[in-house]
Amino acid sequence: MGLSAVAIAYIMFRPVSHNAILYSVFFGLGSLALLAIWVRRPAVSRELLAIAVVLGLLGVYGTLIGPGNPGLVFTVLVYFAAPVLYLLCAVATTQRMLFWFFRAASVSTIAIGVLILLFVGGEAERIPQLVPEWLEEATGLGATFGGGSSQARFYGLSSLAALGPMWAASLLVRQDDLLPRWGVRAVCALLAAGAAFVSSREAIVLVIVAAPLLGLIVNAVLRPRPVSTPVRLSPKLIVAFLATCSVASVLAITLAPRIAAFGPVVRALDSVRAFLTGPTGSGSVDQSIRSEQAWKLIQAWQQNPVFGAGFGARVPDYSRTSERPWVLELQYHLFLFNVGLVGVLFVGVLACLAAILLKRAAASAPALLPSLTVTSVAGLSMLIANATNPYLQAPGHVWALFLPLALANLMTLTGRDTTAVAGLPPRNVE
Repeated sequence: MGLSAVAIAYIMFRPVSHNAILYSVFFGLGSLALLAIWVRRPAVSRELLAIAVVLGLLGVYGTLIGPGNPGLVFTVLVYFAAPVLYLLCAVATTQRMLFWFFRAASVSTIAIGVLILLFVGGEAERIPQLVPEWLEEATGLGATFGGGSSQARFYGLSSLAALGPMWAASLLVRQDDLLPRWGVRAVCALLAAGAAFVSSREAIVLVIVAAPLLGLIVNAVLRPRPVSTPVRLSPKLIVAFLATCSVASVLAITLAPRIAAFGPVVRALDSVRAFLTGPTGSGSVDQSIRSEQAWKLIQAWQQNPVFGAGFGARVPDYSRTSERPWVLELQYHLFLFNVGLVGVLFVGVLACLAAILLKRAAASAPALLPSLTVTSVAGLSMLIANATNPYLQAPGHVWALFLPLALANLMTLTGRDTTAVAGLPPRNVE
């Protein structure tokens, strides 16, 4: 259990680069999961089993329609090998493992946030440079300044696309048997937001800002409905509701223009606009590249819209790098080009199965609904950020999609007795 927590913390802290170490950690994590499955022989929910089957069929389909594609091996690692690894971890997960997962995630978030803020502050000469050079080289730290803003680099920065929203959403839910104390979650959320801001990572800033609202929506959708209980509204409750709505409306009207004019939010919205509308002839260099890429991928997809060109296919007459021409930023456009509308059908089935699993989990173990809500927000936020940045191209980020599935699978199997599995510590134990 301790080794698994250390492995997860390392993957979050360094999800890319140093592949010899990273893939060794993946192998170790998979081996631990297999050993746990062999020893404990855990049950698996029918929805998670169906998700595994559909993912396997998708991997086989994308491989069979493009066996000669130059990037097939690389793409299969993303769409098949990584899901298999995390599915094994999901099956092997216990409540105690998830308890320590959240602690490992908080340590990784604090370490990433503190290092980035200290380094950028030192480079900007606001504080002495406290980060030693050997740590800069080991973690990929770097920073550039211009136009009154800063841009930082760090191997673990992309993990904040899931960790930041997870902690931000957790501020609005009660503490359950898995989540850390509210103060720890608040520190993690603030450090993640600060690191994303000084690094000018617009997509991460956007999902962190949207996370509380997204968490409220997810919680409302997943929350089990009471059994035909009549609702009686007292006058005091009505007055309190109207007062809350009035204050919220005033704050929204006052703050909305400022939020809309906030630099990172503006750039994030521009990226989304470029993602959806294609080339516009204006905007930053990155937006122009994404716009051109979207247009090229849509044109290539139209050559075989139903079945696609197969995993690892190269877009005709277009590439971002000569070494790996099949690697592009726009993952969803690329997925559509690879597996066509048939692949979209697979994704639709996976989304339905995941929704059914999450909903049944919330009904089976409502005491863990707060943790299920925040992990679901982490997964959704990673999917949203991935629209303009290829985060899910790296197996080190795929954990965000399988974390809520692992928790949901456990909740459906443990039922309402949420403290009986694996000797989970009492709620007040940190």
